[in-house]
Amino acid sequence: MMKKCPHCDAEIAANQTVCPNCGKDLSETSQAETPTSDHKNNEHIKWSDYQDVPLGSVMEHFSDLHEKNDDGKTDFEENSILADYIKEHKEPTFVQEKSEANEQKIDESVKESDVVNEPEPEQVNEPVVTPSVAEDNSEAEKTEEPVEPVGVVTKEPESNSAKSENLAPQTPKKRNKKIYWLTAAAVVVLAGGGWFYYDHQQKEEAARQEQLRIENALSTIDKEMDTYFLDADQQFIAPGKTSEGITKLMEELEEYSKEDAYDKLVVKGQKIQVKLAVLDQINSHFTEPIVVGDKLQENAHIKEGETVEMASLTEKNAFSDLINQAIKKGKDEAKQLQAASKAVQSLTAHYKDNQLSDAVSRKDYESTKQEVEKIFDGKEKETLLADLEPIDKALVAKEKAQAEAEKQAAIEAEKQAEQQRQAAQPQQPNSGGQAGTSAPSSNEGQEILNDHTPRNKNNQPIISPRQSDIDDVNNPAWEWAPGVYEKVINEAIKRGYIVEGGFKLERVRIENGEGYYNLYATNTKSSLMQGIGESALPMYLFTINDKTGFFRGNGSD
Repeated sequence: MMKKCPHCDAEIAANQTVCPNCGKDLSETSQAETPTSDHKNNEHIKWSDYQDVPLGSVMEHFSDLHEKNDDGKTDFEENSILADYIKEHKEPTFVQEKSEANEQKIDESVKESDVVNEPEPEQVNEPVVTPSVAEDNSEAEKTEEPVEPVGVVTKEPESNSAKSENLAPQTPKKRNKKIYWLTAAAVVVLAGGGWFYYDHQQKEEAARQEQLRIENALSTIDKEMDTYFLDADQQFIAPGKTSEGITKLMEELEEYSKEDAYDKLVVKGQKIQVKLAVLDQINSHFTEPIVVGDKLQENAHIKEGETVEMASLTEKNAFSDLINQAIKKGKDEAKQLQAASKAVQSLTAHYKDNQLSDAVSRKDYESTKQEVEKIFDGKEKETLLADLEPIDKALVAKEKAQAEAEKQAAIEAEKQAEQQRQAAQPQQPNSGGQAGTSAPSSNEGQEILNDHTPRNKNNQPIISPRQSDIDDVNNPAWEWAPGVYEKVINEAIKRGYIVEGGFKLERVRIENGEGYYNLYATNTKSSLMQGIGESALPMYLFTINDKTGFFRGNGSD
């Protein structure tokens, strides 16, 4: 009859008192069947040989080595010691501490792999278990006293192996299987503890790498925000930066809203957003951006029809000052453009069907044009000046017609004035006869110019010309006596009859070797000619004797 060893499950003869497989005394059944004893003894097995083997691989390996029981459960599941180990060593902290304790306790234990591979030894030393170790293993752990190995298996020479085989030829394989399971239990525990430790380290490293990634990401966002500023004081926005760009950065920043640096970066980003919003608003009113970087662009002007309703910034800093300058320029240009446009519209309203109203004067045109000239050069100014051109042409035509009318009126007025003067003068006695009558005698010729020479009406010369004398151009009678010409002309200028360059002389006749000249005024600049129209030119003034310098005309001396 066969039975199983309560310690190692090896099949042995019913009459055997010592298990040839594990060497246990079968008479101590109660002690051998105590799970706690086996559980404690198993902790002294050196599991470090399996520490570097993945847990999954060890379990799969040992599961394949064992057969199932009749009820369909594996020996792994039936083994209460292994189950206790698995349950007891689930917590990572305990596993780590237990692994370190086991490493110290089983340094001199026999490797189970050697036991598996070697034949059954002939002699097995009985385990020496003291009550303090066997019954209260926890107390031993507290005092940190070294625990003796469960048993020492001595390997015998090859010849002795045969003897042990004769003792129990039917059980060695079963014993080896039991040892495999105990080894598997230890490997599971130690490998599980190593896995938990490795997993813990991996998580710590992953957390460290994640924190490093977050710090790098926040640093990158911070540096990118710095590129939006032109100056170290973060007053001005760098040219080319847009609201879309900072919006994207702020969206990226939201991923790190729980980080300590988040609040500071949010404030920085909002500062950039506000400045960009102000720039977008002021620049939208101009033909091109008026504020670029820290400069005001002089070639940027207000758009036609635009009005700058922006209120001046109240902050006292360089950025606000620059924006306020742009606002003022925009408002001034808009105001001037509106004034010029309104003035042109008012003036052109009087020009219809190519006719200009008499209500429009040259002064009106000039004042309107001055308003247009004040605005900046551009399309708007060109358009307004073009609108004024028809007004200018109409005024020129109107002014020309008025000048002609005034000239004719002046001529008529002069004629009337002359007639009045002639009518007011008394008639002088005629001592030499009327000019244009028969030629005077030689004596008469000597007195041709004197105080009694008759005057003619309608401002005609007092003596008539003789053509034969005029044609005798080489006659010395036409030569002026020395100093006579200058004396007569200077006297005429002095009296206000003529001005320098405003007269001419014509030969009239020769009498007794003396030549006579008629003097005419050719402009109205002299005091005598004031009020005389241009149509009266040239006007006869008096006749001169070129030898004596005596002269006389139709007027009184």
